[in-house]
Amino acid sequence: MIETAFPPGLLLVAAALAIPALSEAGRRALLLVLPPVTLAWIWIAEPAAVVYHLLGYPLHLFDPAPPGRLFATAFIIMVFAGNLFALNQARTFELAAASFYAGGAVCVALCGDFLSLLLFWELMMLGSTAVVFSAATKAASRAGLRYFLIHVLSGALLVAGVSGLAAETGDLSLRILQTGDLHTWFILAGFLINAGAPPLSAWIADAYPEASPSGMVYLSAFTTK
Repeated sequence: MIETAFPPGLLLVAAALAIPALSEAGRRALLLVLPPVTLAWIWIAEPAAVVYHLLGYPLHLFDPAPPGRLFATAFIIMVFAGNLFALNQARTFELAAASFYAGGAVCVALCGDFLSLLLFWELMMLGSTAVVFSAATKAASRAGLRYFLIHVLSGALLVAGVSGLAAETGDLSLRILQTGDLHTWFILAGFLINAGAPPLSAWIADAYPEASPSGMVYLSAFTTK
């Protein structure tokens, strides 16, 4: 095992930044090699004692529980399958956006506190919105804007819930929350919007069909899961 405070999902985020600068052969190699490398990192890495702080609260950027590792593994398998599907048809911008999106999702699965989750949640939202826009059609642009707004609402609810949790308890570690607390319902509402739970699922039918075929593969893999 290797002790680290570095979230494995950030490997995918770094790849997103590198993809536009690579040649076609370099992009192909990166897209096929990086998912297995990230998967290995997920399972051999253990959280180090290093703790970062933001707004006075500790950030556990990498503090995986067993279910988190299982979700992250499923996400990486989806990344690899999506990359295989997209190699010959996706635009460079879409490939970068998808990698950014996937990196955010993996980080969400492996973080250890609500503030870190909120930060990675927003990375995921930005990446997924860019995937919708990358289809580069008028319909995709309109759908992408609506998608962005609904996920801004989701993020705002999550911010409200996390802020309430911080104000009431001073503890933002990931744990079971009590249903009698208002902040719990804000957090739950934010999650349900992203999960596309009825009656909050209209955005799925609105946004997904307007993405490119490869974009739809990526979109169906992370946010609602």
